[in-house]
Amino acid sequence: MDAELSSTIASSLKQHVLPDYFNVAGAMLLIYDHMLTLDVEVGFIWSARWSVAKVLYLMVGYLGFSVSIVLFGSRLFHSRLTYLPSSCTSNLQA
Repeated sequence: MDAELSSTIASSLKQHVLPDYFNVAGAMLLIYDHMLTLDVEVGFIWSARWSVAKVLYLMVGYLGFSVSIVLFGSRLFHSRLTYLPSSCTSNLQA
């Protein structure tokens, strides 16, 4: 394997794999934070009557959580498509 091919492979791994690692780390931190504060949330938010503050809290908390899961899933699905052998072959031939 020559040096140019090695640098191309290393560059491709940095572009595709490293962001996936950061996405997983961010998602795990978000889940960890949510699990740490879930008991407090159940006590104060879920047992309270409906109000503007409760709706805003739930929108910010769960909408952001949902969006991060969707973005992570789409990134994961997209990265699987770019690792197909046909795309690797076309990238190396260019």
